[in-house]
Amino acid sequence: MIFLTFVLIILTFTAYYLNQRSLVSPAILFSGGLTIAAAIAWINESAWNLQLDFRTFLVITLGTIEFIIVSYITNFIFDVISRHFSYPKNKNSLSISNYVGKRFKIVLLIQVIIVLISIIIIRRATGISDLMTAINYVNYVQNGFIKGQINLPSYFSVLLIFNPAVGLTAGYVFLEEIIINKRFTYIPFFNLIFGLATPILTGARGDSIVFIISLAVLGYFIANEKSSWS
Repeated sequence: MIFLTFVLIILTFTAYYLNQRSLVSPAILFSGGLTIAAAIAWINESAWNLQLDFRTFLVITLGTIEFIIVSYITNFIFDVISRHFSYPKNKNSLSISNYVGKRFKIVLLIQVIIVLISIIIIRRATGISDLMTAINYVNYVQNGFIKGQINLPSYFSVLLIFNPAVGLTAGYVFLEEIIINKRFTYIPFFNLIFGLATPILTGARGDSIVFIISLAVLGYFIANEKSSWS
C-alpha cells in the first residue's frame, strides 16, 4: 500500500502541473481522492488485513494515468478554442433576494422534520432506544461487521438524500454571502449543518466528508470568480 500511495502522490503532483495548477481540475480531484483513500488504506493496512494484488495496482495506477492524459488533452483543446472568444468579466455578485431566504426557512423546517422521522425509524428498526448505539448498530450491520437484520422502509433512503442536497444548495448561498458580501446568513448556515449531519444518522461519515469537500470546491470557485475568473 505504501508503494501505491507514493505512486499516486507523484501522479497527483503531475496532474497539478499539467492542469494549470488548478486545485479543482478533474484530474486533481480524481487522483487526489484516490491518493487520500490509498493513504488511509496504508495506515490501516494491518488492522484491515489488506493485501494489494498487482492487478489491482495496475488498474488503479493505469486508470489514473489515463484520466490525467484525457483531462490534459481536453483542457488543451478547450484553451485553443477559448482563445478565439472573449468573455466579459463580471466581479459584481448578485444579492440574494429576500424570498430565497424565506424559502430556506420553510426547507429548514422540512429538514428538521426529516431528522426527527429518521431518528424514530432507526430506533424502531433496531429496537435500541439509545440513538448513538442504534446508529452504530445500523452502520455495523450494513457494512457486514456484525450479523444482523434491519428492516428499514424503502422511503428512508430518499429522506436521507433530501437534506444533503438542500444543504449543498444552501451552502453555496452561504459561502457566496460570506466570501462576496462579507455577511453571515443564519438560515442557509443551519440548512448546511443539517445537510452535513444527516448522513451520520446511518453512521455514513464518508458522505459527510464528501459534503465538506464539495463545499470546499464551491468556496474555491466563488473565491476565484471574485478575483480573476470570468
